Amino acid sequence: MNVAPVDTVSRKVWKCARGTVIGEEIADNRFTIRTDHPNVKVSRQVTGIRQDPWAEANRIVVEQDKPSEELGSYLHPDVYGQPESRRRDRVRLPERPMPQ
Repeated sequence: MNVAPVDTVSRKVWKCARGTVIGEEIADNRFTIRTDHPNVKVSRQVTGIRQDPWAEANRIVVEQDKPSEELGSYLHPDVYGQPESRRRDRVRLPERPMPQ
């Protein structure tokens, strides 16, 4: 089997990637990517931040610390090799008032 060393492969990828540019910005849900090499496969991910009123009023918290009473508990303890007794819903949580 003929396999190129990793540094050779990464240099080839870098050489192709260097000449990769956005040819045309997003318009009508499309954009153009241009390279200086033929037949190059390109993967692109386009992300954005919603700016509608509902999204503005309900931003998602990406990550937050667990409350101290939940430390050491798991949503899925079996995945982490922990006993079922460490499941979060089995840990005693303080009473919370019901919304009215």
